[in-house]
Amino acid sequence: MMNYATDFYPRSEEYDRVARAVVTKYPFLGDPIKPGQDEECKAASIRRQLVQRFKTMRLRESKKQVEMFQMKGDETVLLRTKEKYSRRKRALPCPASDTPALLPKAKRRRGLEPVKLMYDEGSDRESVAADRQTLLELCDKREKPHLITGVKEIMARTKLYRRTWTLTVRPLWKEVGTDWPTLRTKDGIYAELQLQRGANFARPISDFLTVRRRRLLLDDLKKNDNAFEIMALANKAAVERGESAHMWQVIAALPHLSMDPKKNYGQWISMEELGDGIPHVLVKPDKNGEWGPGAKFIPMIDGYQASNDKNLSLLECFELLVHVVHLSDIAWNPALAMTWRLLDEEIMGCRDWEPKKFTTNYALCRARFSKIIK
Repeated sequence: MMNYATDFYPRSEEYDRVARAVVTKYPFLGDPIKPGQDEECKAASIRRQLVQRFKTMRLRESKKQVEMFQMKGDETVLLRTKEKYSRRKRALPCPASDTPALLPKAKRRRGLEPVKLMYDEGSDRESVAADRQTLLELCDKREKPHLITGVKEIMARTKLYRRTWTLTVRPLWKEVGTDWPTLRTKDGIYAELQLQRGANFARPISDFLTVRRRRLLLDDLKKNDNAFEIMALANKAAVERGESAHMWQVIAALPHLSMDPKKNYGQWISMEELGDGIPHVLVKPDKNGEWGPGAKFIPMIDGYQASNDKNLSLLECFELLVHVVHLSDIAWNPALAMTWRLLDEEIMGCRDWEPKKFTTNYALCRARFSKIIK
Protein backbone atom coordinates (compact mmCIF):
# COMPACT_ATOMS: atom_id res chain seq x y z
CA MET A 1 0.00 0.00 0.00
CA MET A 2 1.05 3.58 -0.62
CA ASN A 3 2.63 5.45 2.29
CA TYR A 4 1.29 8.99 1.86
CA ALA A 5 4.09 10.50 3.94
CA THR A 6 6.96 9.09 1.89
CA ASP A 7 5.59 8.07 -1.53
CA PHE A 8 4.80 10.87 -3.97
CA TYR A 9 2.49 8.82 -6.17
CA PRO A 10 0.76 5.42 -6.03
CA ARG A 11 2.21 2.58 -8.04
CA SER A 12 0.60 1.59 -11.33
CA GLU A 13 -1.01 -1.53 -9.89
CA GLU A 14 -2.51 0.53 -7.06
CA TYR A 15 -4.14 2.90 -9.56
CA ASP A 16 -5.57 -0.11 -11.39
CA ARG A 17 -6.85 -1.78 -8.22
CA VAL A 18 -8.66 1.34 -6.97
CA ALA A 19 -10.16 2.12 -10.40
CA ARG A 20 -11.52 -1.44 -10.74
CA ALA A 21 -12.97 -1.33 -7.23
CA VAL A 22 -14.83 1.93 -8.01
CA VAL A 23 -16.31 0.54 -11.22
CA THR A 24 -17.28 -2.71 -9.50
CA LYS A 25 -19.23 -0.89 -6.81
CA TYR A 26 -20.65 1.80 -9.11
CA PRO A 27 -21.01 0.23 -12.60
CA PHE A 28 -22.66 3.36 -14.04
CA LEU A 29 -19.31 5.20 -13.67
CA GLY A 30 -17.56 2.80 -16.06
CA ASP A 31 -16.77 3.56 -19.69
CA PRO A 32 -18.76 1.80 -22.41
CA ILE A 33 -16.63 -0.88 -24.04
CA LYS A 34 -16.57 -1.87 -27.69
CA PRO A 35 -16.65 -5.45 -29.00
CA GLY A 36 -13.28 -7.08 -28.53
CA GLN A 37 -12.14 -4.76 -25.74
CA ASP A 38 -11.15 -6.04 -22.30
CA GLU A 39 -13.42 -5.51 -19.30
CA GLU A 40 -10.63 -3.50 -17.67
CA CYS A 41 -11.23 -0.73 -20.25
CA LYS A 42 -14.29 0.24 -18.22
CA ALA A 43 -12.04 1.72 -15.55
CA ALA A 44 -9.80 3.73 -17.93
CA SER A 45 -11.43 7.12 -17.25
CA ILE A 46 -11.44 6.59 -13.48
CA ARG A 47 -7.74 5.71 -13.59
CA ARG A 48 -6.86 8.84 -15.60
CA GLN A 49 -8.77 11.01 -13.14
CA LEU A 50 -6.93 9.44 -10.20
CA VAL A 51 -3.55 10.09 -11.86
CA GLN A 52 -4.46 13.70 -12.59
CA ARG A 53 -5.76 14.20 -9.07
CA PHE A 54 -2.47 13.12 -7.50
CA LYS A 55 -0.51 15.38 -9.87
CA THR A 56 -2.67 18.37 -8.91
CA MET A 57 -2.45 17.54 -5.20
CA ARG A 58 1.34 17.24 -5.22
CA LEU A 59 1.67 20.47 -7.21
CA ARG A 60 -0.31 22.31 -4.55
CA GLU A 61 1.89 20.79 -1.86
CA SER A 62 5.04 21.91 -3.66
CA LYS A 63 3.76 25.50 -3.82
CA LYS A 64 3.06 25.46 -0.09
CA GLN A 65 6.53 24.08 0.60
CA VAL A 66 8.19 26.75 -1.54
CA GLU A 67 6.21 29.55 0.13
CA MET A 68 7.12 28.23 3.58
CA PHE A 69 10.85 28.10 2.86
CA GLN A 70 10.74 31.54 1.21
CA MET A 71 9.30 32.96 4.44
CA LYS A 72 12.06 31.24 6.45
CA GLY A 73 14.74 32.41 4.04
CA ASP A 74 16.23 28.91 3.78
CA GLU A 75 17.71 29.05 0.25
CA THR A 76 19.36 25.61 0.28
CA VAL A 77 16.17 23.74 1.21
CA LEU A 78 14.17 25.95 -1.16
CA LEU A 79 16.38 24.95 -4.11
CA ARG A 80 16.08 21.26 -3.25
CA THR A 81 12.32 21.55 -2.93
CA LYS A 82 11.99 23.20 -6.34
CA GLU A 83 14.18 20.53 -7.91
CA LYS A 84 12.25 17.74 -6.18
CA TYR A 85 8.76 18.86 -7.15
CA SER A 86 9.36 20.54 -10.52
CA ARG A 87 7.74 18.86 -13.52
CA ARG A 88 10.84 19.40 -15.63
CA LYS A 89 14.26 19.02 -14.06
CA ARG A 90 16.55 21.96 -14.71
CA ALA A 91 19.79 23.40 -13.41
CA LEU A 92 19.20 25.79 -10.54
CA PRO A 93 21.40 28.78 -9.63
CA CYS A 94 24.00 28.20 -6.96
CA PRO A 95 23.08 29.82 -3.63
CA ALA A 96 25.38 32.20 -1.80
CA SER A 97 26.63 29.40 0.45
CA ASP A 98 29.12 26.72 -0.58
CA THR A 99 26.29 24.35 -1.51
CA PRO A 100 26.84 23.26 -5.15
CA ALA A 101 24.17 23.89 -7.76
CA LEU A 102 21.71 21.07 -8.33
CA LEU A 103 22.92 19.87 -11.71
CA PRO A 104 20.56 18.04 -14.07
CA LYS A 105 21.07 14.51 -15.27
CA ALA A 106 20.05 13.14 -18.63
CA LYS A 107 17.76 10.14 -18.19
CA ARG A 108 19.64 6.86 -18.03
CA ARG A 109 18.27 3.93 -19.96
CA ARG A 110 15.00 2.62 -18.58
CA GLY A 111 14.59 -1.07 -17.92
CA LEU A 112 18.24 -1.68 -17.09
CA GLU A 113 18.63 -3.17 -13.63
CA PRO A 114 21.60 -1.90 -11.59
CA VAL A 115 24.39 -4.46 -11.48
CA LYS A 116 27.03 -5.13 -8.87
CA LEU A 117 30.54 -3.87 -9.44
CA MET A 118 32.60 -6.53 -11.18
CA TYR A 119 36.34 -6.79 -11.66
CA ASP A 120 38.34 -8.07 -14.59
CA GLU A 121 40.27 -11.30 -14.24
CA GLY A 122 43.28 -10.76 -12.03
CA SER A 123 41.96 -7.44 -10.69
CA ASP A 124 40.41 -6.40 -7.41
CA ARG A 125 39.41 -3.21 -5.65
CA GLU A 126 42.97 -2.29 -4.63
CA SER A 127 44.49 -2.97 -8.04
CA VAL A 128 41.81 -0.90 -9.81
CA ALA A 129 42.41 2.01 -7.41
CA ALA A 130 46.15 1.78 -8.09
CA ASP A 131 45.61 1.64 -11.86
CA ARG A 132 43.34 4.67 -11.74
CA GLN A 133 45.86 6.66 -9.72
CA THR A 134 48.59 5.73 -12.21
CA LEU A 135 46.31 6.77 -15.06
CA LEU A 136 45.64 10.17 -13.48
CA GLU A 137 49.37 10.76 -13.04
CA LEU A 138 50.22 9.71 -16.60
CA CYS A 139 47.46 11.77 -18.22
CA ASP A 140 47.82 14.93 -16.14
CA LYS A 141 47.50 17.93 -18.50
CA ARG A 142 48.29 15.84 -21.59
CA GLU A 143 46.43 16.63 -24.82
CA LYS A 144 46.23 13.04 -26.16
CA PRO A 145 46.18 10.82 -23.09
CA HIS A 146 45.01 7.70 -24.95
CA LEU A 147 48.34 7.60 -26.87
CA ILE A 148 50.56 7.59 -23.76
CA THR A 149 52.55 4.41 -23.21
CA GLY A 150 50.87 2.14 -20.68
CA VAL A 151 47.45 3.83 -20.81
CA LYS A 152 45.95 1.35 -23.29
CA GLU A 153 46.93 -1.56 -21.04
CA ILE A 154 45.37 0.05 -17.96
CA MET A 155 42.10 0.72 -19.79
CA ALA A 156 41.99 -2.89 -21.00
CA ARG A 157 42.65 -4.25 -17.47
CA THR A 158 39.79 -2.22 -15.98
CA LYS A 159 37.24 -2.60 -18.79
CA LEU A 160 34.68 -4.74 -16.93
CA TYR A 161 34.94 -2.67 -13.74
CA ARG A 162 34.43 0.58 -15.67
CA ARG A 163 31.37 -0.79 -17.46
CA THR A 164 29.65 -2.08 -14.32
CA TRP A 165 30.58 1.11 -12.43
CA THR A 166 28.86 3.18 -15.11
CA LEU A 167 25.69 1.06 -14.94
CA THR A 168 25.62 0.96 -11.14
CA VAL A 169 26.60 4.49 -10.09
CA ARG A 170 25.06 6.23 -13.14
CA PRO A 171 27.56 9.11 -13.00
CA LEU A 172 27.46 12.32 -15.02
CA TRP A 173 29.73 12.14 -18.05
CA LYS A 174 31.94 14.84 -16.52
CA GLU A 175 32.51 12.54 -13.53
CA VAL A 176 33.47 9.71 -15.89
CA GLY A 177 36.04 11.98 -17.55
CA THR A 178 37.41 13.04 -14.17
CA ASP A 179 37.99 9.45 -13.02
CA TRP A 180 39.15 8.20 -16.44
CA PRO A 181 40.97 11.10 -18.19
CA THR A 182 41.37 9.25 -21.50
CA LEU A 183 37.59 9.72 -21.96
CA ARG A 184 37.97 13.50 -22.19
CA THR A 185 38.87 13.39 -25.89
CA LYS A 186 37.08 12.27 -29.05
CA ASP A 187 39.71 9.66 -29.92
CA GLY A 188 39.78 8.31 -26.37
CA ILE A 189 35.98 7.97 -26.32
CA TYR A 190 36.00 6.11 -29.65
CA ALA A 191 38.77 3.79 -28.41
CA GLU A 192 36.66 3.04 -25.32
CA LEU A 193 33.62 2.29 -27.50
CA GLN A 194 35.66 -0.18 -29.53
CA LEU A 195 36.98 -1.76 -26.33
CA GLN A 196 33.54 -2.09 -24.72
CA ARG A 197 31.33 -2.85 -27.74
CA GLY A 198 33.61 -4.13 -30.49
CA ALA A 199 35.40 -2.61 -33.46
CA ASN A 200 32.35 -2.60 -35.77
CA PHE A 201 29.75 -1.32 -33.31
CA ALA A 202 29.38 2.13 -34.92
CA ARG A 203 30.40 3.39 -38.33
CA PRO A 204 31.30 6.99 -39.29
CA ILE A 205 28.48 9.10 -40.71
CA SER A 206 30.39 9.49 -43.99
CA ASP A 207 30.38 5.70 -44.59
CA PHE A 208 26.60 5.66 -44.91
CA LEU A 209 25.92 9.06 -46.49
CA THR A 210 27.33 8.35 -49.92
CA VAL A 211 27.03 10.94 -52.69
CA ARG A 212 23.88 9.27 -54.04
CA ARG A 213 22.15 9.07 -50.66
CA ARG A 214 23.03 12.66 -49.81
CA ARG A 215 21.45 13.86 -53.02
CA LEU A 216 18.27 11.85 -52.45
CA LEU A 217 17.89 13.15 -48.90
CA LEU A 218 18.61 16.74 -49.94
CA ASP A 219 16.02 16.56 -52.71
CA ASP A 220 13.43 15.56 -50.12
CA LEU A 221 14.55 18.15 -47.56
CA LYS A 222 14.41 20.99 -50.09
CA LYS A 223 10.67 20.44 -50.35
CA ASN A 224 10.39 21.55 -46.71
CA ASP A 225 10.42 25.33 -46.35
CA ASN A 226 11.18 25.08 -42.62
CA ALA A 227 14.47 23.31 -43.32
CA PHE A 228 15.83 26.05 -45.59
CA GLU A 229 17.35 28.28 -42.88
CA ILE A 230 19.29 25.58 -41.04
CA MET A 231 20.50 24.09 -44.33
CA ALA A 232 21.79 27.49 -45.46
CA LEU A 233 23.73 27.93 -42.21
CA ALA A 234 25.19 24.42 -42.41
CA ASN A 235 26.15 24.92 -46.06
CA LYS A 236 28.11 28.09 -45.31
CA ALA A 237 29.88 26.59 -42.30
CA ALA A 238 30.95 23.48 -44.24
CA VAL A 239 32.25 25.48 -47.20
CA GLU A 240 34.27 27.76 -44.91
CA ARG A 241 35.86 24.69 -43.29
CA GLY A 242 36.48 22.90 -46.57
CA GLU A 243 34.14 19.99 -45.75
CA SER A 244 31.22 18.37 -47.53
CA ALA A 245 28.38 20.92 -47.59
CA HIS A 246 25.79 18.29 -48.56
CA MET A 247 26.80 16.11 -45.60
CA TRP A 248 26.43 18.98 -43.15
CA GLN A 249 23.08 20.00 -44.63
CA VAL A 250 21.61 16.52 -44.27
CA ILE A 251 22.68 16.12 -40.63
CA ALA A 252 21.64 19.64 -39.60
CA ALA A 253 18.18 19.27 -41.14
CA LEU A 254 17.67 15.60 -40.20
CA PRO A 255 14.76 16.34 -37.79
CA HIS A 256 12.71 17.60 -40.74
CA LEU A 257 12.56 14.02 -42.04
CA SER A 258 10.57 12.96 -38.96
CA MET A 259 6.80 12.81 -38.71
CA ASP A 260 6.52 15.96 -36.59
CA PRO A 261 9.45 18.28 -37.42
CA LYS A 262 8.26 21.25 -35.34
CA LYS A 263 8.17 19.17 -32.17
CA ASN A 264 11.18 17.09 -33.15
CA TYR A 265 13.66 19.84 -33.99
CA GLY A 266 13.70 21.77 -30.68
CA GLN A 267 16.94 20.66 -29.07
CA TRP A 268 18.89 18.98 -31.87
CA ILE A 269 21.14 22.00 -32.48
CA SER A 270 20.93 24.96 -30.11
CA MET A 271 22.43 28.44 -29.93
CA GLU A 272 22.03 28.43 -26.13
CA GLU A 273 22.99 25.94 -23.45
CA LEU A 274 20.04 23.76 -22.49
CA GLY A 275 19.34 23.06 -18.85
CA ASP A 276 17.77 19.62 -19.06
CA GLY A 277 20.99 17.66 -19.52
CA ILE A 278 20.05 15.92 -22.79
CA PRO A 279 22.56 15.44 -25.63
CA HIS A 280 22.68 18.31 -28.13
CA VAL A 281 25.17 20.31 -30.21
CA LEU A 282 25.77 23.82 -28.92
CA VAL A 283 26.69 26.35 -31.63
CA LYS A 284 28.64 29.48 -30.73
CA PRO A 285 28.52 31.75 -33.81
CA ASP A 286 31.41 33.96 -34.89
CA LYS A 287 31.63 37.71 -34.24
CA ASN A 288 29.15 38.38 -37.06
CA GLY A 289 26.62 35.99 -35.58
CA GLU A 290 27.11 33.48 -38.39
CA TRP A 291 28.43 29.94 -38.74
CA GLY A 292 31.68 31.15 -40.27
CA PRO A 293 35.28 30.02 -39.66
CA GLY A 294 35.15 31.42 -36.11
CA ALA A 295 32.03 29.47 -35.13
CA LYS A 296 32.41 26.68 -32.59
CA PHE A 297 30.44 23.42 -32.40
CA ILE A 298 30.40 21.88 -28.93
CA PRO A 299 28.92 18.46 -28.02
CA MET A 300 26.94 18.84 -24.77
CA ILE A 301 25.66 16.16 -22.43
CA ASP A 302 24.53 16.27 -18.78
CA GLY A 303 24.93 20.04 -18.96
CA TYR A 304 28.67 19.77 -19.69
CA GLN A 305 30.98 19.69 -22.70
CA ALA A 306 31.35 16.03 -23.67
CA SER A 307 35.05 16.33 -24.60
CA ASN A 308 37.95 18.77 -24.38
CA ASP A 309 38.60 18.69 -28.13
CA LYS A 310 38.68 22.03 -29.90
CA ASN A 311 37.47 22.92 -33.39
CA LEU A 312 35.23 19.87 -33.82
CA SER A 313 33.04 19.76 -36.92
CA LEU A 314 29.27 19.34 -36.77
CA LEU A 315 29.56 15.69 -37.87
CA GLU A 316 32.24 14.93 -35.27
CA CYS A 317 30.02 16.41 -32.53
CA PHE A 318 27.09 14.16 -33.40
CA GLU A 319 29.28 11.07 -33.76
CA LEU A 320 30.88 11.76 -30.38
CA LEU A 321 27.49 12.20 -28.68
CA VAL A 322 26.24 8.87 -30.06
CA HIS A 323 29.38 7.18 -28.72
CA VAL A 324 28.96 8.74 -25.27
CA VAL A 325 25.27 7.81 -25.10
CA HIS A 326 26.06 4.15 -25.75
CA LEU A 327 28.89 4.13 -23.21
CA SER A 328 26.81 5.70 -20.44
CA ASP A 329 23.40 4.18 -21.36
CA ILE A 330 21.55 7.46 -21.58
CA ALA A 331 18.02 7.57 -22.97
CA TRP A 332 17.29 9.96 -25.83
CA ASN A 333 15.02 12.87 -25.05
CA PRO A 334 11.46 11.72 -26.00
CA ALA A 335 10.93 14.84 -28.14
CA LEU A 336 14.01 13.94 -30.19
CA ALA A 337 14.13 10.15 -29.95
CA MET A 338 12.93 9.74 -33.53
CA THR A 339 15.67 11.94 -35.00
CA TRP A 340 18.44 10.54 -32.81
CA ARG A 341 17.46 6.99 -33.74
CA LEU A 342 17.66 7.78 -37.42
CA LEU A 343 21.22 8.95 -36.85
CA ASP A 344 22.05 6.24 -34.34
CA GLU A 345 20.58 3.14 -35.98
CA GLU A 346 20.14 3.90 -39.67
CA ILE A 347 23.10 6.18 -40.40
CA MET A 348 25.71 5.03 -37.85
CA GLY A 349 24.46 1.42 -37.76
CA CYS A 350 24.32 0.95 -33.97
CA ARG A 351 22.10 -1.86 -32.68
CA ASP A 352 21.88 -1.44 -28.94
CA TRP A 353 18.18 -0.82 -28.27
CA GLU A 354 15.52 -3.27 -27.16
CA PRO A 355 12.87 -4.11 -29.83
CA LYS A 356 10.04 -3.29 -27.39
CA LYS A 357 11.28 0.30 -27.28
CA PHE A 358 10.31 0.80 -30.93
CA THR A 359 7.19 2.93 -31.42
CA THR A 360 4.76 3.07 -34.31
CA ASN A 361 5.82 6.64 -35.15
CA TYR A 362 9.47 5.66 -35.30
CA ALA A 363 8.68 2.64 -37.48
CA LEU A 364 6.85 4.91 -39.94
CA CYS A 365 9.67 7.44 -39.87
CA ARG A 366 12.29 4.75 -40.50
CA ALA A 367 10.21 3.33 -43.36
CA ARG A 368 9.99 6.77 -44.96
CA PHE A 369 13.75 7.28 -44.53
CA SER A 370 14.47 3.91 -46.16
CA LYS A 371 12.13 4.71 -49.05
CA ILE A 372 13.91 8.02 -49.75
CA ILE A 373 17.39 6.50 -50.00
CA LYS A 374 16.37 3.53 -52.18
